[in-house]
Amino acid sequence: MDSTSSGKLKQDVWRYIFEVIVDEAESSDVVLPLLLVCKEWKVIALPLLYRYLHFYQPTSIIECQPTLVRHGIRGAYPGNSTRSIELNVDTSWPGTIAPRLGKLLRYTPLLKRFHSPMFGVGTDILDILGQSCGSSLKQLDIAIGGKNTDVTLQVALVTRFTSLRTLGIHLLNMVQSHSIDTPAFDMPSLRRLSLRCSNEQPSEFIHFFCGGSFVALDYLSLHIRYFSGQHLEHTTRPAVLRLLEKLGHQLSILELHIPQAEDVARLLFPLLKAVRYMELLNTLPNDIGRFLPASVNELKLYINMQDAPHMQALLQCLDNLRDTKQKTHALEVVYLQSWAASEPFHWSTISTLNPALAGHLMTMSIGLQLKDIKLLDNDGKCVMLG
Repeated sequence: MDSTSSGKLKQDVWRYIFEVIVDEAESSDVVLPLLLVCKEWKVIALPLLYRYLHFYQPTSIIECQPTLVRHGIRGAYPGNSTRSIELNVDTSWPGTIAPRLGKLLRYTPLLKRFHSPMFGVGTDILDILGQSCGSSLKQLDIAIGGKNTDVTLQVALVTRFTSLRTLGIHLLNMVQSHSIDTPAFDMPSLRRLSLRCSNEQPSEFIHFFCGGSFVALDYLSLHIRYFSGQHLEHTTRPAVLRLLEKLGHQLSILELHIPQAEDVARLLFPLLKAVRYMELLNTLPNDIGRFLPASVNELKLYINMQDAPHMQALLQCLDNLRDTKQKTHALEVVYLQSWAASEPFHWSTISTLNPALAGHLMTMSIGLQLKDIKLLDNDGKCVMLG
């Protein structure tokens, strides 16, 4: 082996090692110390600065895009190293950033993850994603809809990403989400599907997924925004029912963030044949003990300690679990998770914040433990017997 071949092999080995380091961290920040070791390492590690791009401000995209273009013209193509692009969810992204983002995506042909759940990407970006990295993309989290957008075309473009393993769609607004000619979803590798609807009539959108094929799916998250006075049975219950009739038998994880509804446990839970983990927000069935799927061993309930009717619904839900005469399910753990990050639920502080509620919950906790079910707080702690 000549010196040139030996040197190239050495570079390839170091490059592989650096890629493993960056991929484990899922952050390009770990590249910075490598650049300072020596010139040889700097040359190898420099493209990895673009491997995980997390943009916090519009100016970051504006600065990054010309750099990728400039290196591309020189033949360096650092965008070949890019595996993930993420837009910060807490940033207000102006629509004017879309053309810049589209140009940047043209230089990332091996992208595996695109995460933009709050910024409406539009048809142009979806089209560019499909052309530049459609075959390599494994995770897609996007927002579609909004004013003056063609949701039908956006949905049609999403159906082209047939290699996805994770798909998250946040529907901002719509007039019509699909037409008769819109192809149905056929995603044989998809394992995780998250649907989030921020408009008042999401049933048509949900119905569209009922006609798709998701043979590998085992995780479903359905988040329908709650509007004051809204009840599931008046809006989207038929669509949710049909979706779970289609997919419920194959799910192991289900997150239901839907408006309160009567008979939700009786109608929906029997469709879940293999689910092990359930997460409920807004809907807290008072007959949960009777209809809880036998396979469930973990249940998470989101609580709002400032909402008296909601807390009453929670107590009724827990009381039904406790008082069910015969335990017919595998439930071992119930997590109580506070909606507000600023007011987490802790056993150590609840008695000070709300003594009456603390007394009720401690009684429930003891009763549940007698049935080998632990009631855990935000820190995973419970009130222990004895």
